[in-house]
Amino acid sequence: MKNLCFRGAGRLAGFIALASLCIAVTASPAWTAERMLNGRGLLWKVEREGTQPSWVFGTMHVSDERVTTLPKQLVEVLTKVDSLSLELIFHDRMNDENQPLLLPDGRRLRDIIGVHMFGQLADRLSAYGVGEKQLDRFKPWVALITISLLPQEKTRQAAGRLPLDLALGARAQKRGIPVFGFETVEEQLNLFEGLPEADQISLLATAIRDHDKVGPMFERMIQSYLDRDLEGLMTWAIDQTAGGDERHRQIFEGRFLERRNKLMVDRLRSRLQTGGALIAVGAAHLPGKTGVLSLLAERGYTIERIY
Repeated sequence: MKNLCFRGAGRLAGFIALASLCIAVTASPAWTAERMLNGRGLLWKVEREGTQPSWVFGTMHVSDERVTTLPKQLVEVLTKVDSLSLELIFHDRMNDENQPLLLPDGRRLRDIIGVHMFGQLADRLSAYGVGEKQLDRFKPWVALITISLLPQEKTRQAAGRLPLDLALGARAQKRGIPVFGFETVEEQLNLFEGLPEADQISLLATAIRDHDKVGPMFERMIQSYLDRDLEGLMTWAIDQTAGGDERHRQIFEGRFLERRNKLMVDRLRSRLQTGGALIAVGAAHLPGKTGVLSLLAERGYTIERIY
């Protein structure tokens, strides 16, 4: 197993952790009552005849202490499992270069989005410690990720506070439980890199316009998460997502949720067949007709809510 470094993962790795936060919190389709299957609960027992049970846990990629305090049911599960699988892990050989985040030489963000939007963006990101010179090198999607985060979250993680999933990974590794990742840094980067630049700019414009809503919206989503109310969390996330733009909703639904949900289930099959696995994924991936839990049920697994 690779040597995992849940602390000090490097600038690029740290950014991907923050990007995961944006993916899991803002990516949400227009949920309906019919689609909100498995809409309540964070910890689920998963088993199929002839296999040992495994568990699926929904995370929220934030380092807020209210979220990172593990429920007793999950602590108990950690005493039973033989492996932990996370969306993404970082290892000590990970490339620490910032190049994937920056525009190529000769291109500047202000030329891509226009001077007026660039000025609005620079004004809002001053609270994040991002200067205009640095901002001008950002790709549009990098600026989008940055402005979509709470300054407090960025500060906590920069100070070494781990988001829930990575804190869970560190705890498992300390107990000698093997930790695996089922997505790569390159795959998560490509979620954004593959967006047409026009869509990146459109999403960025919406994020700039609605920036004053980010704090209250995150707080409401955290409260829904603590209540294990995925339906409520997704309802609030809809307001955070896309600003009412149907195309933006479709981008997030197809690209960041449905496609990844199917890939997750396919890649986790061997862990589930072995049994004794704990699968920790962003809570947004669990509910709905196309969520991870429904996809597992379609493959013959029995799903039982534990917490």
